[in-house]
Amino acid sequence: ISPLSVRYKELIWFFKSSTTYFGANCVSNFTVTYVDYIASGLGVGVLSALTYAQRVFILPVAIIVNPLMEIARSKISIERSKGNYSAVIAFYNMYMNTVIRIVLPVSFFMAMFSFEIINGLFASPPGEADFLEKSSKSLQIYSLSLVFVSYFILNGRVAESFEKLNI
Repeated sequence: ISPLSVRYKELIWFFKSSTTYFGANCVSNFTVTYVDYIASGLGVGVLSALTYAQRVFILPVAIIVNPLMEIARSKISIERSKGNYSAVIAFYNMYMNTVIRIVLPVSFFMAMFSFEIINGLFASPPGEADFLEKSSKSLQIYSLSLVFVSYFILNGRVAESFEKLNI
């Protein structure tokens, strides 16, 4: 076996294992670009309002969801490597329930108090009386997807824990 064929096998393995993540990343980036394109034609301040709302929306994901999901990936990887699949299922179910118990109230809170959250974190630009209203409505819409984003992250971490790495 030549070293070149070994490199190609590793490259092919990498492409196979990263295809779903690459596809999801492409869709996500296309969506952001498309939303920005559409929002840029909706009037003055809409794009800024969406950006401000998205910054607030990312806070619970960065502070709560990502650290929790990294712990989940570690626990599930350890149990999977031991072959203890009943523990893997138990951990997965526990994290699914944890996401609902933590993220759903946060999502509800963000939707109910979006105006107060935006008003407390950002100053309204001069001459834009409805800027806070646009941002808070955007945050309400974003907050509806918080649970789904959290489940997407959890399932991605679980998928990562099942990959077989040859180091």
